[in-house]
Amino acid sequence: MKVTVLMPVYNGGECLKQAIESILSQSFTDYELLIINDASIDDSEKVIKSFIDPRIRYLKNDGNKGLVETLNLGLREATGQYIARMDQDDICHNDRLKLQVKFLDSHAEIGVCGTGAHMFGDRNFNMFVFESSKEIAIQLIFNSPLIHPTVMLRKELLDKNNLRYDPLFSHAEDFAFWAELSKWTQIYNIPQVLINYRWHQTNYSTTKFEEQRVVSNSIRIKYITDSFGINISEAEIGIHKKICELDIFKENEITEAYNWLIKLVNVNNGSNKFDEKLFSWFISFYWEEILVNSYSTFQSFKIYNSNLAINSIGRNPFRYYKKLSKSYIKKLLKR
Repeated sequence: MKVTVLMPVYNGGECLKQAIESILSQSFTDYELLIINDASIDDSEKVIKSFIDPRIRYLKNDGNKGLVETLNLGLREATGQYIARMDQDDICHNDRLKLQVKFLDSHAEIGVCGTGAHMFGDRNFNMFVFESSKEIAIQLIFNSPLIHPTVMLRKELLDKNNLRYDPLFSHAEDFAFWAELSKWTQIYNIPQVLINYRWHQTNYSTTKFEEQRVVSNSIRIKYITDSFGINISEAEIGIHKKICELDIFKENEITEAYNWLIKLVNVNNGSNKFDEKLFSWFISFYWEEILVNSYSTFQSFKIYNSNLAINSIGRNPFRYYKKLSKSYIKKLLKR
């Protein structure tokens, strides 16, 4: 078996039929669809059993175990060389499996492969993803670099190194999984939309948003300390959380944010952990976001042109001025 498509299900009846059909209509045919019902109390089982297809393997938990335990059961039960994640309410493009298998077959150094996605439902836009393994390694400092239901992984990599979703990071278990996997393999995103990602008010990311924010920052901090071996103060932890969430900074916090970003640059330059040019680009990007989000147009422009130490790092004035102009126009329209 080449691929196991792993689909955990909990009360997914409303959209489940469309999700299953999108897998069964794939142009790639050497796969099994492993559906694990986490003791749903809606009509999910009825929907699943309405499909008579030998490619479907159906398991049902004897009680509600939660997403992490259900995912780990799926990793153990998978028989495919590759494991493709799929959510109960999303829709795969017909060539998704074919393109990811083709990529992994020809890139032995890559152990995890995601793709782009189009968000639909309550929101409607293409979700941006960084492509290269070097970019993704740096993005892990700030946010999750992969869209979970787009991911395909090598099962041998997981089994050989006993890699599983960690229940300690529940609500952001995927983010923690990518951070851990990055120690063992390279990660890549195919820069092409291969999944339609459904967004609605009952999304896990919506209902568990506050828990997810807290857990996500603990993952970021762990990744930074693992990468650089540095001590991080409580104040720096709080500042990093605000930076990653693109929060609005008070005037007295700007210096703290500035010092923290410069600290990251200096530590990376001293360790050569990440590509210096790319790292500088990321630092500059987040610095620009802080200024644009937190200040009036004039104040932002003034600070941007005064803090030369950070602006000279991966500086892109055109990008900054474009952001500033968009921000200014939005503020005018709100008046």
